Amino acid sequence: MPEQKTPFNVEHTGLAYGYRDSDGYFWPIKEVDGALLVKTTGTIQIGEVEVKNDVGHPLPCYIVPGSTSTEQVLEYDEANSVASGSEVDLISYTVPGGKTLFLYSIKVSGDNVADYFLKLNGNQKEKVRTHDGSLIERFQYGSIGLKVDAGVVILVKVKNHQNYVGNFEATLFGALV
Repeated sequence: MPEQKTPFNVEHTGLAYGYRDSDGYFWPIKEVDGALLVKTTGTIQIGEVEVKNDVGHPLPCYIVPGSTSTEQVLEYDEANSVASGSEVDLISYTVPGGKTLFLYSIKVSGDNVADYFLKLNGNQKEKVRTHDGSLIERFQYGSIGLKVDAGVVILVKVKNHQNYVGNFEATLFGALV
């Protein structure tokens, strides 16, 4: 006989964002690409939850025990007059203690060809490169986001590849739970 599961209600916490590629704009909405961040009113095990939308399609979800609120994170910084061949830090963000960050994207840009590096606790996670045809790039993690635990340092670096100084910027977008 299968084990009985206690029913529970799933409540939307308000942490889902739409994203527009053309300008990097985010806005809060209920459902993005079929994904929601939810909280439960009962006790469950990870992997035992199936959430469906109003037409019966399954929705991926994160279970966040004890979390009742979310906080949007939007960090911006820039580096100006970066010498040719130099590598500098653009953004350094540490996830606060007791929190989890869901990292949605990091938009990087500048007026020169460059490599941008994403590092977590000093370990390189990804690299994107801009070129003369496109001086804007993104580290993208979809509507669910990249889960980053408390205490992890997120570092975005840039390396200028042109033969003259350049100006570079980065914007990190995510949500803390």
